[in-house]
Amino acid sequence: MAVTVPAMPTPEGQTLQGWRSAFADQVGALNTDSLLIGHSVGAVFALRYLESCKIPIGAVFLVVFLVAGFTGTLGLSEYDALNASFVDGTFDWAAIERNAKKIFCISGGNDPYVQLSQGQEIARELGVEHHIIRGGGHLNAEYGYTRFPELLELCASVMT
Repeated sequence: MAVTVPAMPTPEGQTLQGWRSAFADQVGALNTDSLLIGHSVGAVFALRYLESCKIPIGAVFLVVFLVAGFTGTLGLSEYDALNASFVDGTFDWAAIERNAKKIFCISGGNDPYVQLSQGQEIARELGVEHHIIRGGGHLNAEYGYTRFPELLELCASVMT
């Protein structure tokens, strides 16, 4: 399996359109064998990607992992300004569900940036389980997540 980690424009050029362009240039189209993993604003990007897919209704698309995702402002002015174009407007939850085979929603139980209620909202809107990693913080290197065994286990569970 090939793994692609696109270099997204951030903080300069961090807009939804900028990320869409970078993703299209570096990754291209995904298919039914794809796993899409988005962390933080990357999870918001994954939601926006899914709602904009132009595939037939009911088609099986890809498996998506939303890690430390959110759907609105964080109450942190520096990040809210960077994320504004990603969270502007409502989400088309029906389209997101329609374009994903399976969605996993994962949050750190003590994330200092993204309130747990944001992950709970995503899980509720999509009707999926909300996996909470106790003591995981923002699930990044700052909190010791240079490896993510829980995510690896979830990936393995859909690849078998």
